[in-house]
Amino acid sequence: MTNGYSDDQQSVPGRKRRLWPILAGMLVVLVVIGMMMTSPLVQRLQDARAAGNAASAIGSLRAINSAQLAFSAACAQGFYAPNLTSLGSPPATTAQPFLSPGLSTGPTVERSGYRMWIEAAGQADAPASCNGLPRGTTTKHYVAHAEPLPGNGTRYFATTDEMTIYEGTQPIRFVGGNPTGDAKPLR
Repeated sequence: MTNGYSDDQQSVPGRKRRLWPILAGMLVVLVVIGMMMTSPLVQRLQDARAAGNAASAIGSLRAINSAQLAFSAACAQGFYAPNLTSLGSPPATTAQPFLSPGLSTGPTVERSGYRMWIEAAGQADAPASCNGLPRGTTTKHYVAHAEPLPGNGTRYFATTDEMTIYEGTQPIRFVGGNPTGDAKPLR
């Protein structure tokens, strides 16, 4: 014992110097473990967001189908609107459009990570509509598409005047009234 300290007390500063590398190593291990635990959580969050966006797209296609039915029955003598903008134009007798403004601001609308539009060709024998579409503009058949924007999933959707919503992992097109690729009716 020198200077009134025991040998154990004199070695405390040396122990502190040896303890820092151990603590730093433990901190690195904790950071790595934390990153490993949050990585699956981030993926789950992205998957949940994609699922929510897909559900919103399906709901939008259902709204488009409903708007097309109302337009056909009340405004176009059995014919359908050729685009989203036409469904957003109210009849002359009311201020209520067939489709909400959020889905009818243009011929193509981007909403909840999806791009949506209607594909249709006017028919020469089609009557003028009650909301200002001229003769030959409305159609007997339409396809409404909902395709994911880049980085927003891989589920593609489409619906037709038959009101069935189809789902696939690639853009859905119709040939002879049948969907192409891996498109299957949504259940």
